[in-house]
Amino acid sequence: MKTHITLLVLLFSMSMPLIAQNSVQKEKKPFWKNIRLPKSNAKLNAELAASAMPQNEETRKVTYQGTVEVPKISRLLLYSRAKKWIAENDIKANKITHFVENEETGTLVAKGAFTLPDLHKKYVVQYVLSISITQGKYSYDITDFTFHLDSAEVGKPFGLVDLGIQLPKKVILFDYTLETFYPSRLNSDQPKIKYFEEIHPSSFAAINREIKLLEGSLIQSMNR
Repeated sequence: MKTHITLLVLLFSMSMPLIAQNSVQKEKKPFWKNIRLPKSNAKLNAELAASAMPQNEETRKVTYQGTVEVPKISRLLLYSRAKKWIAENDIKANKITHFVENEETGTLVAKGAFTLPDLHKKYVVQYVLSISITQGKYSYDITDFTFHLDSAEVGKPFGLVDLGIQLPKKVILFDYTLETFYPSRLNSDQPKIKYFEEIHPSSFAAINREIKLLEGSLIQSMNR
């Protein structure tokens, strides 16, 4: 009997350091630090509103469009202003890289691009801008958005270029329509696509801001 009691005491004394160690480990990381509180309704609604994008009811493509009446400005002058505005935007950050025109029908179609800011992966957003001009009125349509990423842009943020590692140039890693991710990524859906991780609601909000600036610049130039 004494032998059993002695054995129990010995086992208990050996387990005490482990119990103390576990207690210390738990104290280092209080349980409440693992609790993730939900965002307030107001903040969540603001984020959703900022990332909401207009979609064409027929095509379901993200489309920004507008029609502006300017009865005192002739069709020829409006057309001239649209051409000048496109040429001026060719040297800005939101570049108009290519356009075609038809003065007879009063239409201009341009391709533009800009880089999403503040991301490790430098996604380039490409789009098509169409302008249609009639006497005293013009309309515009911005759609056909795509996300583009090449191998050189992936290497830059990780310092591969600085280390002297030669990366292949203009190898396309990522080229998908905006609708591949919108609106599904608003619900944090994960498509079976590489390099999509940094496309999320804040990316859509950034596109909204860029296009709103583009719209404002166009209207200001056409209406002056």
